[in-house]
Amino acid sequence: MVILFSTRHNLLLLLGQKFPILNSFSHSTYLILHRWIGRLVALLAVIHSVLSLPLYIDSDEPRIFHFPFCIWGAYFRRRFYEPFLLGHILLSIIVLVGCWYRVQDLRLSGIAPLVRTVRVVMNGIHKARVTEFGNGGEYIRVDIPLDTGKVYSARPGLHVYAQFPSLDGWKRPWQNHPFSVVPFSLLGRIGGESGSSSPTDERLVSIHGPDGDAEKGLEVRVAELKTSTTDTGSGITLLVKKSKGVTSHLKACDGLLTLLDGPYPNKSTTKILNCERLLLIGGRIGITGVLPWIAHHSNVKLAWSMKESARCLVEQVEPALEMVAEKDVRVARRLDLEQLLADEVNMGWSRVGVVVSGPAGLCDDARVAVASAGRKTQGKTVLELEVDAYSW
Repeated sequence: MVILFSTRHNLLLLLGQKFPILNSFSHSTYLILHRWIGRLVALLAVIHSVLSLPLYIDSDEPRIFHFPFCIWGAYFRRRFYEPFLLGHILLSIIVLVGCWYRVQDLRLSGIAPLVRTVRVVMNGIHKARVTEFGNGGEYIRVDIPLDTGKVYSARPGLHVYAQFPSLDGWKRPWQNHPFSVVPFSLLGRIGGESGSSSPTDERLVSIHGPDGDAEKGLEVRVAELKTSTTDTGSGITLLVKKSKGVTSHLKACDGLLTLLDGPYPNKSTTKILNCERLLLIGGRIGITGVLPWIAHHSNVKLAWSMKESARCLVEQVEPALEMVAEKDVRVARRLDLEQLLADEVNMGWSRVGVVVSGPAGLCDDARVAVASAGRKTQGKTVLELEVDAYSW
């Protein structure tokens, strides 16, 4: 189960997409189960070793003892994720080999890497255009055109694992990271060489600043995009905030070698899409997780907050924002989640789908707010919650 729950090719997750009644667990839930089962296995291994030690000491076998150690997993994972991931894989191999010889009945577990390789090969090799924006190029936009016949689904709730083998001088070609999928049809394409979208006019868009004061807000100059009605959406856009690791090496360029594995769903979207009303809540770069929902429901309200340094994101997603009649975009000011939910309940909707994407703190606050609002409605309004936290 440790291996099954950790892989993106989890058969239980795939079955849940086809038959939601059988399984409603999300990918994030399976990752939590993976971590806790791993901890329990480690605890049981320690108990087994302690109980077996007296028998081992009394036996005639050579007394080989290992140095005791303390695992600083959480700290090391956060500060040095890439070495942690590599070490995690190597230790997993060692554990599996040890279990093979210890138990003698372990089945092969190399199916997931094989399936992953096949999917990457089937998706083909892509050349991406990378654009830097924001202060000091803090944010990255990666536009990946897809060949005809390889159009990615524009369904909401999808993420893709992107791999940039040539980054940093081909030093770590195996690294891949998950990103939310935004189709070309929502944002348009930078460059317009394919003729799908091209910049025409410019206009000013006002965004409220702290305390809702429009005078202290922001006016960004946005290039209006003319999107052809014949646009097939044959491409995806990844919006990335630079961090330590592979994303820190992303620089503006054209023709970056890109491999894609996916897209993968987080969980079934049926319950959310069947709601009368959708409330989309985004935090900072988490806006990428809620944008695809806009094109799949006719009754949507968008609430998005960001730090001062993230103002530049508004210009990038403006074509998608124009599709939403009801929106509350705030700069340097937190969203009042309780009030947002209270307003939706007071509108008299029988079922409201709440989709949250953003930092872990925002997602936790949303869970608490939805639970509280659900208790207050006493069954008059059903709130369906979908959380897309980018804190795996």
